[in-house]
Amino acid sequence: MVLSSLLCHPALKIYEAHRLHLQRRRAYEELRDVLYVLSSAFAAGGGLKDGMKESSRTLRFSYGEKSLLAGETEYVYRTLERGNAAEGRLLAEFAARTGLPELKQVAVIYSLCLRTGGDIPAAMIETSDAMLRRLQLWQEAEAQTSQKRLEFTLMTAVVPLLLAAVNSTSDYLMPLYETAAGRLLMTAALTGLLAAAAWSTAIVEGGRR
Repeated sequence: MVLSSLLCHPALKIYEAHRLHLQRRRAYEELRDVLYVLSSAFAAGGGLKDGMKESSRTLRFSYGEKSLLAGETEYVYRTLERGNAAEGRLLAEFAARTGLPELKQVAVIYSLCLRTGGDIPAAMIETSDAMLRRLQLWQEAEAQTSQKRLEFTLMTAVVPLLLAAVNSTSDYLMPLYETAAGRLLMTAALTGLLAAAAWSTAIVEGGRR
């Protein structure tokens, strides 16, 4: 019971980090679609309003009402349609609300082109392509860390499974549970297993970031 109470807080932190990671991965999947649409819109001679309109449609079609970015892209499009805000500010606010660094970079480049009179279509196409390549690298790293996480989970699960199998078939390990020295040894082994699991989790989560 004492051990369980001590593990509650770390377990909640791990669960929250896992939930945030899944949300971030979903946001990146949708951002990839938004960047594709923006690049296509500017290449076809359109602008930010056209890109946001088509992005909203694409996201709702692909992800439905659970989409994380469909509402944001539609809000930007509706605001631009009414002419109530500057494009650069809207895109910057959109990027700030999502917290995605790739989208923030797109907003910075767009605002810079607006202020300096740069070639917005060319800059946005090049920037979107660069961010797409960055997302592809992130996805490749995510695949590698997910594989390592699975390997670590399997290796951690093997130990209690082997102990359960041995205990169910013989009394060979009973001295470890019935004597003071055995209990001390098993406690040390359990502590080492938990420490190794925490270390492995920290390595995997660090690789994800």
